[in-house]
Amino acid sequence: MSAYSARRLGLTSWIDAGRHARGAHRVRVRRLTVLLLTAAAVVPLDTIAGAVAPVVTATAAVGAGVALVVAWRWRRRSRQLEQILCEELDHHDIT
Repeated sequence: MSAYSARRLGLTSWIDAGRHARGAHRVRVRRLTVLLLTAAAVVPLDTIAGAVAPVVTATAAVGAGVALVVAWRWRRRSRQLEQILCEELDHHDIT
């Protein structure tokens, strides 16, 4: 099997692929850049921002909600563990 075939089948890592992988990555980045610049030239930026804003707002709201739930559960669990520890210490108190 040739090195080219091995790369195409994914049998070598991208590090072993050397210039071929880096070149392919550059091509993808270049295409994405051209696509974004074309979209920005055709569609006004305020329209793009207006379309993206609700998604960003919803994602931020969900993220904040998840953070609050995690903080609340963590605080609740720490209080439970503190209570259990106090009960165990009181139970084993020899004084």
